[in-house]
Amino acid sequence: MSDVNKIEINDLISATRVGSEEALKELIVRYKPLMRSLLSKYPESVLSHEDAEDIKQELLIVFCNAVMKYDLSQTEVDFGLYAKICMERLLVSQLRALSRRVKVEQMPDEIFHFDDPSLRIIEGERIREMWKLIDENLSAFESAVWNLHLSGKGSMDIATQLGREVKSIDNALCRIRAKLRKALRGQVN
Repeated sequence: MSDVNKIEINDLISATRVGSEEALKELIVRYKPLMRSLLSKYPESVLSHEDAEDIKQELLIVFCNAVMKYDLSQTEVDFGLYAKICMERLLVSQLRALSRRVKVEQMPDEIFHFDDPSLRIIEGERIREMWKLIDENLSAFESAVWNLHLSGKGSMDIATQLGREVKSIDNALCRIRAKLRKALRGQVN
């Protein structure tokens, strides 16, 4: 980004912080393509329309929080990269939440109260697609780590349960996230 653009972005951020709705709207317009690009990583077969709309709203909230929290005095990271990192973190946690929801497939049918049987079929298909994506891209060890991670266990608990070093678990989680991001991108293309 050129120095002129960076100064302009920083001016828009400063104006937003003192209450300028126009400045915030301009920032949103400028970074909307980034938001769309990040959201496109989720394949339509995994995200329902409602999920996609929820994530769009959450991305916007995270973006606005980034505008308010970005340190204008530092020069190492420009705002665009900072906002992208914040939004990517949201998407990772959304993928984790979707993966947890996938576990619902293993629950008895009686707990589902869908009035329309087609909704049950659609939800079941989305769940199978997500598990297929995970199964096709993770090793047996990574699958074990991911399942324990999704169940809410921390790295130390996972390491103890699997008889591995904590660093090994942390490295596996990084690989898993990278593999799942790549797999999601591959489904979109």
